[in-house]
Amino acid sequence: MEPVTPVELLCLGSSLALSGLCYYLYRRKAAVAARVQEAPKLPVGEELPALVSAAPGSCLPYVALEGVVLPAKAALSSQYHGGMQGVIQKLLLKEHRLVWNSLARSWTESERVLSEQVYTVPFLLASPDAEVATQVSVESPLRAVRLPLETVYERFQQPAHGFRDLLGHYLSGEKPKGILETEEMLRVGAALTGIGELALHPDGSLHLQPPAREGEYFLCLGDWQAVLAELEAASGFWKGAAALCAALGLAVLLHAACRALRHARLKREPEEDKEPEGEEEPEAEGGLEDSCVVCLSRPRECVLLGCGHICCCFRCFQALPTRLCPICRGPYRPRGAPLPGLRAPFGVGVGWAGRGGANPAQPRAWGSLGGPAARGCVVPAGEGSSCAPLCSKGSHSPPILSVCQRNPLNVSAWGQPAPGACCEESPAPSGPVSEP
Repeated sequence: MEPVTPVELLCLGSSLALSGLCYYLYRRKAAVAARVQEAPKLPVGEELPALVSAAPGSCLPYVALEGVVLPAKAALSSQYHGGMQGVIQKLLLKEHRLVWNSLARSWTESERVLSEQVYTVPFLLASPDAEVATQVSVESPLRAVRLPLETVYERFQQPAHGFRDLLGHYLSGEKPKGILETEEMLRVGAALTGIGELALHPDGSLHLQPPAREGEYFLCLGDWQAVLAELEAASGFWKGAAALCAALGLAVLLHAACRALRHARLKREPEEDKEPEGEEEPEAEGGLEDSCVVCLSRPRECVLLGCGHICCCFRCFQALPTRLCPICRGPYRPRGAPLPGLRAPFGVGVGWAGRGGANPAQPRAWGSLGGPAARGCVVPAGEGSSCAPLCSKGSHSPPILSVCQRNPLNVSAWGQPAPGACCEESPAPSGPVSEP
C-alpha cells in the first residue's frame, strides 16, 4: 500500500499552492495597510510647499493628502443632468439576461457589458478654504486602484417580447431581461483623499502621482481611514484563506499518516491462517502435479475415503465447505488419510486427529506425516486394540497404525489396504484419541 495516494498528493499540492498564494496576497495587503497607516496625513494648505521642498529630493514618497476636487480647465458635463459637472465621467451600458442552467434546472441571471466609456480632464486638489491658494495637481487618475466615482444616473430598460420571441428564448435557453444604463462621475467640489507620492516640480507646482517604489495609488471619496479599513478587511480575508488551505493540507497529511500507521500495525499482528513461528510452509516437491488442487502451494497430504482421490493438503481438507471431493464431487467420509512418506509440519494431525488433553478444542496430533506412525494407510488409535480387520498378524498392545508398504496408496476404506498387501506395524503414540 502506498503511503500517499495520487489523489492525496493532488489535494496536498493544491492546498499548499493555494495556501502559498493566499499568504502572499495577505502579506501584500498587510504591507500596503501598514504603509498607509504610517504615511503622513496632510491637508492642502499654505505650509505644504515648504514641507515638500524640505524633503530629500523635494519629494514625499508616500503621503495621504486630503482636499477638494477642482477642474484645471473645463469640466465635464453630465449627459442626463444639465447642471452637474465633474472631472471623471464613466458611461456604462450593460445587458442583463437569464440563462437556463441544465444542471440546476433553473434560470440564472448573467450580465454582459455592451459599452463602457471613460472620460477625464486634468483636475486639482484644493483646500476647502477658498482663501488658501495652494493647489495640488492629480496625475494619472486612471492608474488608481479604484476610481472614486459615484452613480449619478441609472435606468433599466426592459424590452417587450412577443410570442415568437418567448418561444425562441425557451428554445435557445437565453432570455434578455433588459439593458441597464448608468452614469458615474467624480463631481466638482467632492472631498477626495489621494494616497501616493507628492513631488515639487521646478516650476513650484505640486503633483500627486503614483508611487515610484513600493505602495499602491489610491483615490477615494472620504478619508484615509476608509482606505485602511478596506485594506485590513482584505488582508484578514486572505489570511483566513491561507490558514484554511494549510489546515486542509495538514488534514491530508494526518490522514495519510494514520492510514500508514494502521497498515503497519496490521502487518505486525499475526494473521489467523499464518503458520506458528519456527515452522516453514511445505512446498510441493513434485511441482504442480503433486501440489494441492485447492491452494496449489502445499503438497497433497490426504486421501479422501470413499473415492480414494489424493487431491488436497490437510489444511485445505479442513477448510472444505462441503463433504464433496474437489475432483469428482463425490461424497466422502469425515476422515482423511495422509500420503505415505510425505513431510508435514510438526503438530499437523493425520486425517481428522482425535481431540483430548487439557484443551478439548485443540486437535491432538497422534502422528506427523513422515514419522513412524504415519507411513501409509492409517487406523486411528482408540478404535480398538486389534489390527485384525487390517492385518493378518493379529492384535497388538498398545494400539498401532497399520502401514501398507507394497501399495500404500490403494485405499478403499479407512485404514483398509489392498487385498494381499503385506503390512508392518508401528506403534502409535499412547493417549486418548477421539473423533471430532
